Amino acid sequence: MHRRSLSLIGVAALTASLLAGCGSSDSGSGSGGNTVRIGQLAELTGGAASFGLPQANGIQLAVDEINAAGGFDVGGTKHTIELDTQDNKSDATAGVTALQKIRSDGAKYLVGTGSSAVLGAYLPIVKDDQNFISLVVGAALVGATDNVSIYRPRVTLTQYTAATLQYLQEKKLTKLALLSDSQHAGYVAETPTYLAGLEAAGIEVLAQESYKLGDTDFAAQLTAMLRTDPEVLSLRGYAPDTARIVKQARELGYDGPIVTNAGLSKTEVTDAQAGDSMTDVVDIVAPTSLDLVQNDTYKAAAEAFNTAYEAKFKEEPGFTSASAYSGVKILVAAMQKAGTVTDVPKVREALDALTPADVTGLVDSVKPNAEGKIFTNHQAAYEMVVRAYDPADQNFHAVSFVAGT
Repeated sequence: MHRRSLSLIGVAALTASLLAGCGSSDSGSGSGGNTVRIGQLAELTGGAASFGLPQANGIQLAVDEINAAGGFDVGGTKHTIELDTQDNKSDATAGVTALQKIRSDGAKYLVGTGSSAVLGAYLPIVKDDQNFISLVVGAALVGATDNVSIYRPRVTLTQYTAATLQYLQEKKLTKLALLSDSQHAGYVAETPTYLAGLEAAGIEVLAQESYKLGDTDFAAQLTAMLRTDPEVLSLRGYAPDTARIVKQARELGYDGPIVTNAGLSKTEVTDAQAGDSMTDVVDIVAPTSLDLVQNDTYKAAAEAFNTAYEAKFKEEPGFTSASAYSGVKILVAAMQKAGTVTDVPKVREALDALTPADVTGLVDSVKPNAEGKIFTNHQAAYEMVVRAYDPADQNFHAVSFVAGT
């Protein structure tokens, strides 16, 4: 296994490679000839690049595999994919500009978006567009899938909340202090639901603090939280910040359990030099492809994906890499089921009817609904995972799976 350090040189090189060759279609339409243009809105730079880059890799891998096989068949005609990748720079304003560029280039389909802030910013532009489909494979913004153009083959923060509440109740933890990212649009929107769920479960919130993405000093918030003598700390935000918070909490003398929803990995723990602080930390999230190899239901597909990803990128897949890869495969399957690459409403109808069996190469832990379909009102559900830190390899691994909601 290999891990990439996200140096400025490495980021620049990868960004250049992802953006290379992504020009406008000659015809100016969503597909030219037998080529289908698909936009990718990615966090290649900025504060969310640590998960945006691996997510972009997952999309690129799926596209490369499909094109290397000669494309995908729709009605007896092979179609290849032209991927139009734009960097949203982990910024809402830049994300809107990037989306407008993708749409002006003629793409009718979009896969990507890791940042809830970016999704929230461009949502007003596309939400009522009957001739555009955005498959969100990272951002967990609450309510996004209420809109006609948005599908999310990725876990929501509501699913995180349900799994976290279940875990806290099972462990009989009743006094909690909460610290969350005030710039994470998804968690900000989900906080009232989380607080209501805690109250309903009989869990007292002793302190509620916040920070900003990229902060490095959390002493004031943690001191206020620890003064209340909580049984457990609940941390909600991106993985790099979360790892630093865990380390500083231990340095301030807290040795109790910590529950996160961050997708922590060896990279963030190592960067924060927080390995010695991760005892009694659990991360409750959607499983990564590395977690899924420990579940017999998903093991074969996950192993195949991991092998292909590591061969191409010389590193392990990231937190949303498998969802990104699966998102492309889901979109392609919908086009095949619809029998068209240009009639977006028909593709939408196919997405609504899609089952896991329809999708070749699906990796994620999708839990079909009662009708056997992937999407319920444009949202997929997933089996969740409780992950714990193993000092032997300095990484987080699945210890149990939790049914999706």
